[in-house]
Amino acid sequence: MGEGVSYAWQSDALLAVGGPDRGAVRFHIAPDRAGERRLVFERRFYVAAGEPGALAGPVAGGVPGAVSGEVRAEGSGRPVEGAFIEFRDASGIAAVARSGRDGTFRALLPQGLYSATAFFPGGEDGSTRRIEAGTEDARAIELEVSEPAAVRFRIEGEKGSPIPGRLTFRSGSGARVSGRPPAPEFAYAPDGLGMIRLAPGEATIVASAGIEHSIDERLLSLDPGSSEEVVFRIRREVDAEGLLPVDLRVQTVGGLEGPSTAAEQIEASLAEGLRSIVFADNGRVFEASETEGSEDLPVIAGEEVWLAEVGRFGVFPLAEADEIPPRGGHGGEGKGPSALFTIVRGRPGSPLLQVHAPRHPGDGYFERMRLDPVTGLSGNIEFDGAFDLLEVASAFEIDRAPAVLGDWLHLLSLGRRVFATGNSGSSDREVAPPGLPRNYVEMPFGGTHPSDLVEALRAGRFFLTTGPIIRFRAAGGRSTGDLVQDSDGLLDVDLRIEAASWIEVDRARIFANGAVLFDRSLDRRSGGRVADFRESLAINGDCWLVAVVSGSKPLDPVYRAPEGGPIFPVAVSSPIWVDFDGDGAFDPPGVR
Repeated sequence: MGEGVSYAWQSDALLAVGGPDRGAVRFHIAPDRAGERRLVFERRFYVAAGEPGALAGPVAGGVPGAVSGEVRAEGSGRPVEGAFIEFRDASGIAAVARSGRDGTFRALLPQGLYSATAFFPGGEDGSTRRIEAGTEDARAIELEVSEPAAVRFRIEGEKGSPIPGRLTFRSGSGARVSGRPPAPEFAYAPDGLGMIRLAPGEATIVASAGIEHSIDERLLSLDPGSSEEVVFRIRREVDAEGLLPVDLRVQTVGGLEGPSTAAEQIEASLAEGLRSIVFADNGRVFEASETEGSEDLPVIAGEEVWLAEVGRFGVFPLAEADEIPPRGGHGGEGKGPSALFTIVRGRPGSPLLQVHAPRHPGDGYFERMRLDPVTGLSGNIEFDGAFDLLEVASAFEIDRAPAVLGDWLHLLSLGRRVFATGNSGSSDREVAPPGLPRNYVEMPFGGTHPSDLVEALRAGRFFLTTGPIIRFRAAGGRSTGDLVQDSDGLLDVDLRIEAASWIEVDRARIFANGAVLFDRSLDRRSGGRVADFRESLAINGDCWLVAVVSGSKPLDPVYRAPEGGPIFPVAVSSPIWVDFDGDGAFDPPGVR
């Protein structure tokens, strides 16, 4: 649909139409009429000019009445773009519209009496008018709000030139900016420059550029209609040379998971300091034209395949012709995991198979397969562990990450060669930015070619993180994913830990076959380096080694979970396998 055009569906289970949540109208459904498992929508299609609120009349039923008008600034009388107009009747909110560039708005409502109130996101209510939808007076409504302030900004690096970055907006107290609908929380600047309009009042603005840079925080007092120019200065604080930051699950409006377009997600990824992403929309592979203009960010096309009653899986890289359809003999519908895995293995180029959100209570693979959190064994005969990657942490599942980490360690002890990933799962960049969690992949000589990236992932040469940057080696420099030999009972390991100044890291552990073999408290040192350990670990048999680095201070104010909870710094390495008995293989210990 073109800009300024809305569409909608209708259902007999529809009770009411609520206000918009980030551009989409909320439809309230009667559970007893919708049924326990299925909601059937009638095949009626409505199209109207304006915001989604313009469709409230036809969708809610009744004879529609036209409503239109304009929103102007108190005092100056200038048109206000982006103001919301809330229409209420005796039952509550009936619809919400939004003003365009010239301050005008329009909607279709069932004929009747309403109050119309204008407000700017994050600001106080403006004027209110009583109207009767469908009358001549309702087509010339004049409303006022406090004029928003304009903030022009520039994010500079060490050399004084603009660099890609993001602004995070908080209230003067540091809390998330409140308002209905929510005020903008982020502004992305892939070229380091931008302008944002904010409601008058105090606001804390934090500039960031991912987890390798410092942050810069300012408190502004914004008057109505004022114009501010702010320069933020940040610097690189972590040495990530030879490491490629990548998010292996970014989604878009094309997969019906969220409202962000591919272009918007690419912009946001650049602002977050990512250097590659995997697009993994549900049920579709990206067309080449959708990623035009992404020369600065190599994009890997993938797909999320959802199997009802089984789970969600990411597959990449995939060409358009190799898309796995949701239905049909070559698709996933009605198949168990082994059948899907066979389809994936048959695609050209041996795509990687990643389990998404394995402990999600609704459609997590481990939940559906009844994977025991203590033994790592499944209570479902259809369970198949032949996947390559396991999403241990994602922004929307961050609270479940410790449980999934435990699941992964169990799988390692059972002999599975599978690697842990961390991905944002971002489908709405205004709720969850791409790139947290993320993965750092070892790419010698600064390479960024997608095929090299995929092979490095397949080999396990990466770690997942929400902040700390780690380099884990054993036996004189052997990397993660390697099988090393050691028979004298002492294995030399190196663990280097770095973090930006705003990311607190206070603990480092190394696990061997599930037991903690190394545990240290950390104190920050100058220059961004947190710690550099070289230790000789006592081992007495074949084992896997995994390094886990963590911090107890949340990543506020730059990152929070989508529902508002804290995200803590953590990094998890891929495993190094140790052959102690000299038979040339890793003999798994099983879960004890």
